[in-house]
Amino acid sequence: MESNAQQLVAQFFKKYPLKKYPAGEVLLQAGDKPLYIYYVIHGQVKQVEVTKSGSELVLNVYHKPAFFPIMIALENAQNVYRLEAVEDTLIQRAPIADVVAWLKTEPEVTFDLLMRIQYGIQGLLRRMAYAMSGTAQEKLISELLINGERFGVPYKDGFILKLSVNEIATRCGMARETASRELSKLKDRDLVELKNGALVVSDKSALAILLS
Repeated sequence: MESNAQQLVAQFFKKYPLKKYPAGEVLLQAGDKPLYIYYVIHGQVKQVEVTKSGSELVLNVYHKPAFFPIMIALENAQNVYRLEAVEDTLIQRAPIADVVAWLKTEPEVTFDLLMRIQYGIQGLLRRMAYAMSGTAQEKLISELLINGERFGVPYKDGFILKLSVNEIATRCGMARETASRELSKLKDRDLVELKNGALVVSDKSALAILLS
């Protein structure tokens, strides 16, 4: 059930054009100045940074009811990331000036946005902690649990994630071979299954214990 803030957001963006982005299509390139705030109706959009070596790091993934890139818009900063549709995605986009003016009149929506930003920061800090001092397996488990919370379909005492090994690797910031090897270790311990292109975690608590 949508909160009142989410209903207000949907109502605001409803008057703007609906655009479909097929999987893999880029909404915004790194270096481009954003002109719009994007509101996700259906699907997912990933925020990607390309390193100097050419590898890709997935820094965030947006899904309904997210609207973005709000921080860049508020700061009038240069965009240094690529925004790309993970799957076929429906978006409504509104001019930045319209969104900023509207947010100033809607404290409930602004507070809800602040809470979601805080939630995102907590996830980012968890990722940073394991990136700086964790093992490859800890990085992988942390990323699986974070994505399970945000995008997973509930299953038994865990979740199902529709992610390929390659996508998991980019979200963890590791080589595909490393991610595959660490997934195999978890699979051998019956903590993870790979079924029909999806990753299945039957008991997320058993997985989380490995981080304690």
